[in-house]
Amino acid sequence: SLSLTEAGPCIVRVIAYNENGCYDTITRTVTVFPYSGVQAFTNLASVCIDYPAQLSATTGPVTITNYYWTASPPDASLAGQQNSASPIVTPQVTTTYQCKIKDNNGCFDSTTVPVNVRARIDVAIFATPDSTCTDKPVQVDFNTIVSPLPGAEYYWTFDDGVPSSSTA
Repeated sequence: SLSLTEAGPCIVRVIAYNENGCYDTITRTVTVFPYSGVQAFTNLASVCIDYPAQLSATTGPVTITNYYWTASPPDASLAGQQNSASPIVTPQVTTTYQCKIKDNNGCFDSTTVPVNVRARIDVAIFATPDSTCTDKPVQVDFNTIVSPLPGAEYYWTFDDGVPSSSTA
């Protein structure tokens, strides 16, 4: 048994001796196909719950003829897309997707790509005072329940207020 590491034709020569000391040389050319070098990617490595991410896989010097995607933990949004070149998934928890491929030479390979799922920002919004007269100021603020990422920007809209929007 041997492993051939270089793509292309490989000459394998075996010299075999029998118990009487007689020998023969057998030569065979073995074709070694190039390694696929498959890599999986996602357009968004980190998403909020229910936000879609597109998966894809690329290879080196070969062409993918078959795809088979799986998810750990299982992801229902992958159903029906397991054989797609670029499935669109909406994971509910951080998930690692594996892509198993078959290339145009009949060789198999696999790779994985994680998609990190973040909880949505969750805030409690309050106003001071809770009620007021027309054209009187109201201070709107919030307390975070699930914190945003560092450096997050906020965009507020007010249906009937002046100003109608604000950023913080």
